[in-house]
Amino acid sequence: MIDSVEYMDHDFSSLKKLKIFTKKQSENIFMHFFEIKKIYKLKQAVEFNELCDFLIDDIYLVMNNEPRYKGKKVFFTGNAVETNKKDLLDFISKPVNKYDLIIPLFIVPIKDNDYPDYMITTQEDPIFEIMAIK
Repeated sequence: MIDSVEYMDHDFSSLKKLKIFTKKQSENIFMHFFEIKKIYKLKQAVEFNELCDFLIDDIYLVMNNEPRYKGKKVFFTGNAVETNKKDLLDFISKPVNKYDLIIPLFIVPIKDNDYPDYMITTQEDPIFEIMAIK
């Protein structure tokens, strides 16, 4: 019997989504949060098994954490979606628990203001960086 490989897809196709954004919307959303991330600082780095304690909201914006650079200009070619906490954790858990494979993520709680209390970023390692306003 062949065991199927669990992996995290770059386009979030296996993530249950509440809302999908167009490429242009995704770029605008990412660039907004990429810019304001400058006023946040690292509060704590946690592993996946601790992440649930920090996801205190119900709905999240999930983006690829992959800014691209052309000279000094930053642009974004990834995706952005909205999802709920449970589906986000399910999406991350399969590859992390099985193979420790993860794509870079930028996770922001959906709030009515432009400056959420926290943001979460990852790189390829399944370490989640909890960022808070300085």
